[in-house]
Amino acid sequence: MLTYYERGGIRIQGDYIIFTRKKTETTRKNNKKDIVVPITPKLQKLINKLGDRESPFILGLLKEGYEETTFENKNHKIKQQINRNLSIIAQKLNLSVPLNLGKARDCYATTLMRNGESRDNIGQMLGHSNSIVTEHYLGSLDAEKTFAINSSLL
Repeated sequence: MLTYYERGGIRIQGDYIIFTRKKTETTRKNNKKDIVVPITPKLQKLINKLGDRESPFILGLLKEGYEETTFENKNHKIKQQINRNLSIIAQKLNLSVPLNLGKARDCYATTLMRNGESRDNIGQMLGHSNSIVTEHYLGSLDAEKTFAINSSLL
């Protein structure tokens, strides 16, 4: 596994990647919550395959020494490219829902909820400060659940 590493608010410590979302850093001055991602054997294999050991950034797509605005611009362009690629994948798979990075958090939360994980645990995994924020991500589930319940009546 990876040893201790820290760069740009991301730490790899033992078997975990620990970070704070950029959005959280700018919207919440107090009560910032770290997101802790366990480095499973599958994730480690993926990091070994795609990672750049020479870069302080896991994928090596960014470089050190950028001014803050340059860093943000380059980060934004990388996210746009990823979203374009995800859109192509969604079209090839004929998905009914658009595929992008924004949907990833929603899908993660939804999958955890459907697998019986508590709202509190989901909120903690997403780095939310309280359950109200988590409810935003899980709100659409209630409509799906209501539909399923009501459909069993007919």
